[in-house]
Amino acid sequence: MTATTRKVYLVRAGANGEDEEYAIENNLAIIGFTDVPKLAAAKDYDEVFKIVEPVMPGAKRRAIGNRAGQVWAFAVAMKPGDIVVMPRKLNSQIALGVVCGLYKFRKVRDEFRHTREVKWVRPDVARTVFSQDLLYSFGAFMTVCNIARNDAERRVGAILDGKLDPGLLQQLVPSRRVGAPGS
Repeated sequence: MTATTRKVYLVRAGANGEDEEYAIENNLAIIGFTDVPKLAAAKDYDEVFKIVEPVMPGAKRRAIGNRAGQVWAFAVAMKPGDIVVMPRKLNSQIALGVVCGLYKFRKVRDEFRHTREVKWVRPDVARTVFSQDLLYSFGAFMTVCNIARNDAERRVGAILDGKLDPGLLQQLVPSRRVGAPGS
């Protein structure tokens, strides 16, 4: 997958960061949704929806769709080469990694969990490295979602490669207008 076609996915590691260290130490992205069974056979959103629906009896279709959409993004849509952004709660940093394996439902500690193999390239990026628009996206309410707004693929890819956020640079250096003095 090339840098121009890889996607950026936000993945949380527990409501209180309880899976952060395990995820980084074991090169995994791990999500909760422990009531949702194995998704390995699901090939599309509709199949994931059919797996999620029975574990949410009485829930509204929209709520089921929301959960199905998140686990679908994690298990099916996310591809090797995509970038994972994991906001860390235990140390206020952001971990950046690259998906390097397919979805697996595997035992983590004492229970089966939804996982993806991830090479954590930069597990300790300071939040100040990102401009505020990206930080707002990383603050999304979802456990898993694709971050595409504000040229996230290019900008997060640059930070993953050890460069500065091009969006932050644009804020620091105002663009020059054609016809303005000095242009």
